[in-house]
Amino acid sequence: MEKFDEYHFTDSLDFGKYKGKTILEIMDFDSDYLNWCLIHRERFLFDANFLEYEEVKEKKFSLNKNAQKAYDRKHNEIYKDYIEYQNRNQHLTNEYIENGGSGSSWISEANTFDALTDGQYGNYSDFRRNGGEIDDLKDKIGE
Repeated sequence: MEKFDEYHFTDSLDFGKYKGKTILEIMDFDSDYLNWCLIHRERFLFDANFLEYEEVKEKKFSLNKNAQKAYDRKHNEIYKDYIEYQNRNQHLTNEYIENGGSGSSWISEANTFDALTDGQYGNYSDFRRNGGEIDDLKDKIGE
């Protein structure tokens, strides 16, 4: 599950008092509400280029100080998660290649392992070192 619901200016809200209205429409009559959403709705986030779109600039929309902090924090969290994901995949690739395999299949199996087990069986490297097989795991948990 994604941590955030990223909104583009053409997206409609699926919650609240402006449910069904697009972000761009809301800017016309209650831009403070969009700032409020960024601050108070933990999953709410504008996409990374939101403030750079000409349509948004034309509306002279800006984030207040607290909304900017929330925007930055949320995007930093996404970036941090992405870097951790990349580092993890690089580690798995290196480990698999060292053991004579190709990196992409190892990453695919590791991601499948993570999705199926949600950490309940430790990490994938240990699972494999102990003789674990993905197909056996799938059978065991009924996948």
